[in-house]
Amino acid sequence: MNLASKLASVFSDKVRARGAEYYRRGRVRITHADEAEVEAIVTGGTEYEVWLWCEDDTRLHLSCECGSYQSGEACKHLWATILAAEVGGFLKLAASKAHLTVVYEGDFFVANEYETMAALEADFERATPRFVPPPLVRRPPEAPPPAPPRPVWLRKLEEVSRGQPASRTGKLHWPADRQVLYVIDVSGTLSGGGIALDVLTRERRRDGAWSQLKALRLMQEELAQVPGAEDRELLSLLAGGHPAYEYYAGWERYHQLPARVQLSPALAQALMPRLARTGRCALRPARREPGLHFVHWDDGGSWRFDLEMVRC
Repeated sequence: MNLASKLASVFSDKVRARGAEYYRRGRVRITHADEAEVEAIVTGGTEYEVWLWCEDDTRLHLSCECGSYQSGEACKHLWATILAAEVGGFLKLAASKAHLTVVYEGDFFVANEYETMAALEADFERATPRFVPPPLVRRPPEAPPPAPPRPVWLRKLEEVSRGQPASRTGKLHWPADRQVLYVIDVSGTLSGGGIALDVLTRERRRDGAWSQLKALRLMQEELAQVPGAEDRELLSLLAGGHPAYEYYAGWERYHQLPARVQLSPALAQALMPRLARTGRCALRPARREPGLHFVHWDDGGSWRFDLEMVRC
């Protein structure tokens, strides 16, 4: 069974039909792909970044920036990308699994819990006790009852209406063998604007080999839970750099640490020695070129190149 057949039940008939139309019209542009991962840009009313990746077990992770996905729907952009990946021969790791568990990345609004704003207001009215005045008798006036406690969902709703995301709590899942790598994109750096730096992660597999590199996904409020004071401090400093691209899909991007930054000359001068001394700073000549070239910092003076011309 191919990958599309395995995932068809996740998408509605209408979504699959619209996604197939997007694919036929050539609206899917795959930017990076291999047997375990696909990154693509799908053009609809605007451009949306779609990401699918499969781990060594049976989990297939899905992610899209569109509003439908953020509302909790498996969207047409994902289906169009699945069709393009299958035709291109990508995601073979997921296609080879007898059973797949779909994992949706991101926080979604649970649509079936509160369908409309009217339902929210009705629930609040039912949950709020009303004060019924006692019969008029000759006795001292009673103090009004205390106001009922504000429901948690109402406080979250007010945060959303003010444009502030609800805070994320809980313990950060960070495997003990996970490494943070600071990778300089040479081609992106040469295009101007400063040093283009990707913040990536990798983990040890059971066979002892390193997993594929993945972009760091970390919220600002989770930074304090990252093990290793060196990485915590470096990631905090890099958060002050300029993201290499400016797009936001919902409130979370405002609180997510950038996985790709453009270091200004002043920031690069201060950070590059520290990044190199971690032993996890590397050069990547081209985005799709396999392998990394790890760098080391030379504390000696600046190199000077001399040219001597002698008449023969």
